[in-house]
Amino acid sequence: MTLPKSCFLQVEKYEITQALLACKHQDGKSVYTHVLEMKSYIDRLDILGVVFPRELAIDLVLLSLPNSYSQFVENFYMSDHDVNLIDLTHMLIVAEAKMIKSTSEAKVFEGSESKFPWTLTVVTMVVQNRFIFPKERDRPRSNRLTIW
Repeated sequence: MTLPKSCFLQVEKYEITQALLACKHQDGKSVYTHVLEMKSYIDRLDILGVVFPRELAIDLVLLSLPNSYSQFVENFYMSDHDVNLIDLTHMLIVAEAKMIKSTSEAKVFEGSESKFPWTLTVVTMVVQNRFIFPKERDRPRSNRLTIW
């Protein structure tokens, strides 16, 4: 006995919907690939004849984001946006870049344990792309900094 084609379509729709609802973005991963994965599930459901409103797709993407995007989600719903998934993806990429820039930590390179006595202790601020020296005497005499 063979099952009708509609049974296979129902099973496929169920599995795709289950995968779509299970999508959760993890901090540290690219938001672009996450939205692209969700969009592929939505497009597959559309091909199978599932009516999927644009607003629902956007809501599902925003619900799949972690708490680190809560400010973005709040701002998104507070303002009047008439966007599709591609526009939302671009907005999320910009938000991700801003979050990475604002949460960059100062990297401290300690030279005290080095076997080279001329190693400087330098604090690098990644956000501003410039060097900040803990003490004035550590500032190099020229504009060029050589790190051995």
